[in-house]
Amino acid sequence: MCPRHLNNIPITVIDFIALYISHREPVLIQEVSSKFLSNTDSTVRLAIPTSALPHFENSGERDLLVRDWTEQEWKFRFSTRNVGHAKPFFTGDWVRFAKAKRLQLDDSFIFTQLEDGQYRVEVFRETDFELLGQKVMWIHVDKASAN
Repeated sequence: MCPRHLNNIPITVIDFIALYISHREPVLIQEVSSKFLSNTDSTVRLAIPTSALPHFENSGERDLLVRDWTEQEWKFRFSTRNVGHAKPFFTGDWVRFAKAKRLQLDDSFIFTQLEDGQYRVEVFRETDFELLGQKVMWIHVDKASAN
């Protein structure tokens, strides 16, 4: 079960409050890609579903500046395989990001683009955490690692 979505972004009670407070004007957010991470995704490179290709103007290689939920910038290298069908993937800072966030098998990865062109990455982990007596199914990996 994936995180609940609100306007194409996963949401928890805590994240909804932060999103509401942090944006004074509505911001259009478009989901580019989402998936559950494999072992390879969290240690070597992130394979991106081919359905995300239309969001990237040209195949080949290019660096993307991506911000995580803490506003830290990362440089993900977007590449596509040259042999066979175009299979997209991220390298570059992706591996450093995966290690820093302690990503694991089955974490939920969501890659979005804001209306101003900025890219955002969020990763959620399933949990049994409770808030005000209610079970919170998914939290950011930073919060999960702190518990």
